[in-house]
Amino acid sequence: MNFYATKVSMGGFKVFDVVTFCALLYLLKYFLIDNYLNKKYFHFILFFAFIIVALIGAFVSEQPNSALVDVLKILPIFIYCRFLVLECIQDSSFHSKVVKTLKIVFGIALLFLSLQLIFGLKFSLYSTLNINTFDPIRGVIRYPGYFHDSQVQGQFFALGCILLLYNGKNLHDRNKIYYVLSLMCLFAVYISGSRSALLGLLVAGFIALLLIGRKYLLFILGAGILVVGVMVYQTNQSFSFGRTSTSTEDLKFRQTIWVDAYNIALKHPMFGIGSGNYLGYTMKHNPNQYFELENNEIAYFDQPENGYLKILVEFGFVGFTIFGLMIVAPILKSLFSFFLRRSDKSIIFIFSALLSWIIAFNTVYSIMDIRMLIMVATLFVLLITYPKNQISGEEN
Repeated sequence: MNFYATKVSMGGFKVFDVVTFCALLYLLKYFLIDNYLNKKYFHFILFFAFIIVALIGAFVSEQPNSALVDVLKILPIFIYCRFLVLECIQDSSFHSKVVKTLKIVFGIALLFLSLQLIFGLKFSLYSTLNINTFDPIRGVIRYPGYFHDSQVQGQFFALGCILLLYNGKNLHDRNKIYYVLSLMCLFAVYISGSRSALLGLLVAGFIALLLIGRKYLLFILGAGILVVGVMVYQTNQSFSFGRTSTSTEDLKFRQTIWVDAYNIALKHPMFGIGSGNYLGYTMKHNPNQYFELENNEIAYFDQPENGYLKILVEFGFVGFTIFGLMIVAPILKSLFSFFLRRSDKSIIFIFSALLSWIIAFNTVYSIMDIRMLIMVATLFVLLITYPKNQISGEEN
């Protein structure tokens, strides 16, 4: 889904974009039906408002043509979400089918990563990987799995580590294999070298433990001991967290980029610089935002090492506010539903999985990868459409 279906000169549309637009044409009548039994128009209004802001930002930007094409690329994920919402509302069993499918996806990703550990980084879907996957001087490897960027993989498996424990209303009837797969996802987060993903996972896991009860205490403690043990053992090995000696420099470098990005946002406060225009804008106005490659070449940043700042810069404070509501509204809804006992306790697994991503999104714009975008969007839809009155009477 993340591979190009058209040349970059023709818009650079991905396979997912083409499939989604074709599905829209084929199922247009179904797409337009108004059967929102739960009246979830609020999310549609947010999407519509976000597109309007993106269009305005594109028209007033320095690169309107490329920005308009990029706005068109925003539509497929919302089309996908619309179809998924309709299915989840009409078929109460479809919700669990989606979760099972996501678990299979994580299983396949773990298998691919296992093969990459055996055969090395040459076992990849890409001819060239992100520069952060390997440091030839210190021999530090950050495994990206079937992603291009190891940090994206870290966020992906952080989601999986928690979601694999989800089992709907049958909270106490869980296949033990999912515990094993969850621990494998935890290890995958570690070898990806993404500190933000690990932090998000630990925070989200701790909150899930507090909300769900003591049942998972031994599992959480065991996972924590595993993480600490592996980190201590691998401190001087080839895995990621041996980078601690340069963490201060990394932070200072990122802070410089963040300050530059925020200053750009202040210059274009309402509607931003236009969707997808960050790279072109910084090359022209902030040429200091680059990093050196092995052959003394330079590459400019296409995002400010912060997902939220990327949204703020390209869509302005108006678009950023709408984006924030898209995230916060389902999260708050799930918490209210949980505390008011309108849904079973397993909703916390979806909530916590997304919370891990929300925290880690602070360091990398991970939804640039279509697979990550689909996963995050799917989980938000599952929160929005989570079945009610499914209480199974479980106790803490």
